Amino acid sequence: MFGFSFWEILIVATVGLLVIGPKRMPETARFLGHLFGRIRRQVNEVRADIQREMQLEDMKSIHREFADAASGADKIFRSAARGVSEEAKKIESEVADAGQSAAAKDAAESNPSPSAG
Repeated sequence: MFGFSFWEILIVATVGLLVIGPKRMPETARFLGHLFGRIRRQVNEVRADIQREMQLEDMKSIHREFADAASGADKIFRSAARGVSEEAKKIESEVADAGQSAAAKDAAESNPSPSAG
């Protein structure tokens, strides 16, 4: 975990045995084992929290991308709908003008104006 070789651990254990003494060595080793276990759990929890936050940020950025794409598509569809609506109004206007022209032409043909002659 920390990159210690067997010989380094053996040297630390020997020095510990000399400093602490043989009576308190097992008790101290147990305490250090529990301490390192707690530290490892804390590090793993922090690592998991960081990974969750990174995943959350990734999901937020993906959500933003989809929202931007949806907004762009909405603008395109609204613009296209406006264009279609304007074209429909032009066609209605042209049809109405054509109908009025035809009615005026029919009226002119059915009521010939008196001509001098």
